[in-house]
Amino acid sequence: MHQIKRLASAGATLTVAIAAMAVPASAATSTTRWVDGDGHAGPNGCGGAATAFTSIQDAVTASHADDIVVVCPGTYTGQVRIRGSRDGLTLRSSSPFTATIKAPVSIARPLGFGYVVLVDHVDDVTIRGFKVVSRTAAPCDQTDVTIAAIGSRHTSIRGDRLLAPGSNGNEACSQGIGIAVANEITNGQPGGGSSSFTATATIAYNEIRDARFGSIATFGVHGRVDVDIVHNSVRAYFGQPPAGHPSITAVEGAQFGIGLLGRSQGTVRGNVIQGSSAAPASGPSFFGAIAIMPGFDSAPTTAVNGPITVSGNLIRRVVVGIIAAAARDLDIRHNHVSNAYAGVELDATTASTLRTNRLRTKGVGITLSADSTGNRITGNTSTGLGGYCQDGSSGSGTSGTANTWSGDSSTHGSNPSGICDPAP
Repeated sequence: MHQIKRLASAGATLTVAIAAMAVPASAATSTTRWVDGDGHAGPNGCGGAATAFTSIQDAVTASHADDIVVVCPGTYTGQVRIRGSRDGLTLRSSSPFTATIKAPVSIARPLGFGYVVLVDHVDDVTIRGFKVVSRTAAPCDQTDVTIAAIGSRHTSIRGDRLLAPGSNGNEACSQGIGIAVANEITNGQPGGGSSSFTATATIAYNEIRDARFGSIATFGVHGRVDVDIVHNSVRAYFGQPPAGHPSITAVEGAQFGIGLLGRSQGTVRGNVIQGSSAAPASGPSFFGAIAIMPGFDSAPTTAVNGPITVSGNLIRRVVVGIIAAAARDLDIRHNHVSNAYAGVELDATTASTLRTNRLRTKGVGITLSADSTGNRITGNTSTGLGGYCQDGSSGSGTSGTANTWSGDSSTHGSNPSGICDPAP
């Protein structure tokens, strides 16, 4: 909808007429549906006396394109699947985290995987402000993905809190992946569909705890995923639970905090990713806080990522801060990694830039494999008990490597010498 400024010479009647024409037709027909456990809510709030839905899925099923579903405080057990002619649907909690969507004991798998909330080939959907809880005590089914968007464009997942309290290491009772976006799913696995289709999403301001495999993941197999992942809090709390959750038992950490897998591109910016207070020496953590792997799993061997910017992320208490394998066209900058075994690892990665990162590690600060070529590494600082730089490639670049190093410093030297200067 366009804002129309009143001109001094324009009459009020003309201004009103133009403003009316500027309102999209869908806005005029949008309907707000209320969900409340007592069956009464709206139209002005959860305390209203109008008849309301008691089931989130029933309200979604009754909705049409551009409608709004507002969920009042309470716990609503059951899966939510958004599909059909519902482009532009907004599903939101009436106030942040007061409405809880809880996984049922038995989880349906219409696309071959278990979910709590699913955006199923519907565009422009918003999911905002919920607490979403996966079960971790028997009887239960595995929650493969807590919130999933499959084959959808312009999905917005904002300000949600995903939890799996009480996780005890039983794979049948846990949260596998917190939030996942895929261009398509076939038999429960990423892949299939048109190679020209691009799924798009914004994942922002969410808090995700206790995911066994990964907290946020994109799967661009055959098609592509374009995603902005910004200002999320991703935590491995197994073994070191927050106040009020003493029952959580230590298990191994997840594979990654944020993973861009297959043909993915976009931005990973301003996120906080951390393991438990005892990690990485002991206690649960992430193997890779941020992982970029275009050739992941069943992706074609020719799969490549598009431009990806990784900037301004705070990473601590993990095994590897940022890891990229067989990737290209990365801009990794202004990230802060601390209390990790390794800061940044580039494996078979090309045509990328690593600049002005601050890495405090117990082992290697920056490492490039022999087949990582044509990269520019500049202005990074590597400190800590290990904190050295290494480049296994050979070529006409800095110190006989196949990459360009400039203005980098390390407290423990480099291999080959000359790629990192001694840290001040």
